[in-house]
Amino acid sequence: MVNLVITYVRERRFRLTAEAAEVVSLMHACTSFTLCTLVIFKGEAPFWEFPGKDNNLTPFANRVNDISTGYFMYDTVMEVLTAGTFVVHHLNSLAAPAFVMLTGTSSINNCYNLWFAELGGIVYQIYVNTSRDLLRYTLFVIIYAMTRVAWGIFIIIAIGWYCLLPKPVFYKAYMVTGHCGIMFINAMFLWKHFRKLRNKYEQVKSLEVEDKWALSAERNAKAYGTKEPVSPPSP
Repeated sequence: MVNLVITYVRERRFRLTAEAAEVVSLMHACTSFTLCTLVIFKGEAPFWEFPGKDNNLTPFANRVNDISTGYFMYDTVMEVLTAGTFVVHHLNSLAAPAFVMLTGTSSINNCYNLWFAELGGIVYQIYVNTSRDLLRYTLFVIIYAMTRVAWGIFIIIAIGWYCLLPKPVFYKAYMVTGHCGIMFINAMFLWKHFRKLRNKYEQVKSLEVEDKWALSAERNAKAYGTKEPVSPPSP
């Protein structure tokens, strides 16, 4: 619905677009981070109680998970329609609320994961929805990397905690597999952007070298009256 409204305001017609979907994603990132912050600091479950917490004891966290589930269902469809690259990521994200509903536990755990996820998600969506200059992209990669390191530490603690719980093997295996899947996808995403950032800086450096040689050629032409072009050396 929000996607259709945004497109109508921009184009005066109703249709789903990838550009409007980026705005919706930014809205979701900000909303989820705010709501998860309220859940964590509201005190529905202290940090040392989050593994396997009964959902009946965390009603606010349950509603936050419902909102997030609706978003990921919508955005998975959008990714398929627009041939996006986040389909696997979203399917993994949907596995978490599915587990929460299936077992009737761990809603609060999912809110912790969402909180860490949207720390980097907000920065990414701001970069995507504004001018995509090199400075903003650099800040995104740095902040995203820091949040993933912090999230990775949290997940390692969570995995160890779940393994110690008096729960069935299936329960433990699902939690361990899901958390490992989350970190693998985020690690691959981070590595992709590290490489992309390095390539951007290499392109900037190459352009600077070409500009210096062009300026040098222009000065030589003025000094010696030559019009022959001077090419920069091959890297």
